[in-house]
Amino acid sequence: MGTITAQSIINDRVIKLLNESASPVRWSQAELLVYLNDGQRKIVELQPAANMFAANMQCAAGPKQTVPSTCAGLIDVVCNMGTSGTTRGNAIRLVLRNTMDEELPGWQASTASAVMKLWMFDSRNPGEFYCYPPQPSSEQGYIEIVGSWSPADVVVSTWSGSNFITLDDCYVDALMNWVLYMAYLKDAEHSANAALAAAYQNAFTQSLGLIAAAGQENTPKVNR
Repeated sequence: MGTITAQSIINDRVIKLLNESASPVRWSQAELLVYLNDGQRKIVELQPAANMFAANMQCAAGPKQTVPSTCAGLIDVVCNMGTSGTTRGNAIRLVLRNTMDEELPGWQASTASAVMKLWMFDSRNPGEFYCYPPQPSSEQGYIEIVGSWSPADVVVSTWSGSNFITLDDCYVDALMNWVLYMAYLKDAEHSANAALAAAYQNAFTQSLGLIAAAGQENTPKVNR
């Protein structure tokens, strides 16, 4: 979660750049907040690492598992967490399903266990993955997964309160550019506003590019 409020982005940045008064007329604060929340989701769609973290997940019975509905994209299955979800256990290894099918054709009907050893993922079906051995019909295990999570909407009950953005503060410029892009897109039938919308859309893309480049530069590297 960031330390900058939605009110600050909208009132202190966006409204001023739109040349609106403190009580905006053409674009209401509530409307601009919708654009801001849309912007957070767009950022995570384009940069999954923007809202990536680990969480516990309880498995379902059998070999097929479904990722939580709030998980926008599964990135890794890390380790077992026991049947209570609190006991860190063995690591879980990613393998190709074709490999399992060739080496152990009956793996989906193998003896069930709450301790997962392997997981298989198909990018064409990102909402599901398979595990080995299959999970039992009761007392299924918990696992730790790393996912890119759908950002929670910022809900502003009072425009003088503190409602922090869901994403890190480094995304403030991108969010501001997205809100301005959407605001000017509203009146894009006017050539000047269409040009401004395009300019802010480009600025949004550039902001994300700079963040991605900085992230690659600062990522810890293993010397091989």
